[in-house]
Amino acid sequence: LADVQPPDLETRTAIIRTKAAQFGMILSEDVVQYIAENITSNVRQLEGVVKRLTAYRDILDDTITVDSVKRAIRDVIRTGTYIPTPDVIIEESARSFQLTGADLRGQSRSKKTAMARQIAMYLMRNLTNLPLKEIGEEFGGRNHATVLSSIRKVEELLKSDPEIAATVRDITSNINSKN
Repeated sequence: LADVQPPDLETRTAIIRTKAAQFGMILSEDVVQYIAENITSNVRQLEGVVKRLTAYRDILDDTITVDSVKRAIRDVIRTGTYIPTPDVIIEESARSFQLTGADLRGQSRSKKTAMARQIAMYLMRNLTNLPLKEIGEEFGGRNHATVLSSIRKVEELLKSDPEIAATVRDITSNINSKN
């Protein structure tokens, strides 16, 4: 087996810049440096942090600063890696809409259930490293196209509906407090 070393600082900064650009983000030098100095273990973790920052930017509709990065990734830095389980995301999303996890995993198409399910799919994609297919499996075997459609719908709503943005923020905060 090959000995895989964690990437050095220079490599980490390059990875962060590249990943941020892929998500349409330009990060300041101090933000890139902060992430590179604090997330040192592996490339997947760096990618996850950049993905999380993208979600924070979309949810909060704000510029990414070192302070916002500290808030966004404090759980990762504190514990090494905190990635919430699909169950935690589903339960918190359901609870926010006075539903159960079984409701979100089920077949109901009521507006309330569908919205809670779509938000849970969005959060699962942004807070975990799960592929779309696996996210669909968490929701009663829905296919990856359904998951992608749900994620895109929530992304659009985050830009246009302050109430949904506040709900997503609250659910995210509740999920992160489970750590």
